[in-house]
Amino acid sequence: MNIRFLETVIWLAHDRNFRVTSERLHMTQPAISSRIQMIEQELGVRLFERQAREVTVTPAGEAFVAEAREIIRRYDAMMNRHRRSAELGGVVRFGVPSSMAHLLLPEITRTLREHHPSVRLEVLTDDTSDKLTRLLPEKRIDICLTAHPPASHANFEVVPICTLAMVWAASPTLVQPSSDHYTPRELSRLPIISYAPGTLNAKRVADFFGSGSTDTPHLITSNSLATSMHMAQNGIGVTMLPLALIQTQLADGSLHVLHTHPSFPPTAYSAVWMADSEAETNARAIAELSRQAARKLTTQFPADVVFIADAE
Repeated sequence: MNIRFLETVIWLAHDRNFRVTSERLHMTQPAISSRIQMIEQELGVRLFERQAREVTVTPAGEAFVAEAREIIRRYDAMMNRHRRSAELGGVVRFGVPSSMAHLLLPEITRTLREHHPSVRLEVLTDDTSDKLTRLLPEKRIDICLTAHPPASHANFEVVPICTLAMVWAASPTLVQPSSDHYTPRELSRLPIISYAPGTLNAKRVADFFGSGSTDTPHLITSNSLATSMHMAQNGIGVTMLPLALIQTQLADGSLHVLHTHPSFPPTAYSAVWMADSEAETNARAIAELSRQAARKLTTQFPADVVFIADAE
């Protein structure tokens, strides 16, 4: 039993679904199941009851998860204290999707200035997660935050950072606010601002409409999150955005959320870097700073807008 095993239990208790947890942690379902079984065998108690499509947490599991969160919290605090005692230095080339740049970079850069002033952070932003990942073997960046980690972990280190709730948003000039839930077919009658072809969320948008709509939506594609948000605010169409990014727009009324059934799946982000690279020490530290910044966000936003494993 180790920290990674404890995090697996916490995520499964949150997701209640082996498939969802395996996708979140970028592991196979048998690997997730094996970790849970090993812990249950070591404890001699069942933490989960398996059902056809989901799992439920047993009373013993609820107690274990609560203590596991506390262990991880204390572990992170210990690692942070000791990492800060050894100042980092040099250049770190950091690939960041636009959503993460808006949400996490301010806190990351503030911490670096205070505790590691010798570090020079070179940031490359891009809305295409898989493009950022491809830059790692080319040594054009040292670490990236991505929603699409490599399928094989043989040459990579992958650490989950946070999960963002995703919502359909539109200007009240296009659609009046309503408590009604749109079906994919109803939503497809509106102009849809989607992500660039080939991206993870572009596929998810296609799957969303394909699962419940016989109509092909009118798509406007954009490779810029900021552009998509601007178009939505101007009534050009409905777009899918991280809920954490549009809190100001929701407050001032320039955007509102369109509730749908089914809801759109959240987007999980991970930090990825090359194993045994020269920049591994700095990359690991940046990954931990990213987790700290994400954890801080959980105190600023409503529940389930941003989630990390030990944030409940």
